[in-house]
Amino acid sequence: MVQPYRISIRRGAMPQPREFDPSLPPPVWICPTCEKPMRVRSIEVANGEEHIKLACAPCGTEATQSTKLPD
Repeated sequence: MVQPYRISIRRGAMPQPREFDPSLPPPVWICPTCEKPMRVRSIEVANGEEHIKLACAPCGTEATQSTKLPD
């Protein structure tokens, strides 16, 4: 299992992805094309936003969910 890490820069710490509440079931994204579950391809944090990139194995559809991170 890959451990998360933090990188510090002179102006402060880099923003980190949100942590999901462990008491809730993991989120499930449904493909808008074939209506099958999508998998998480990557999670990126840039410019104060979290971008979750999704991919659907059966039909090849790709999508991105973006969320503004709190300050």
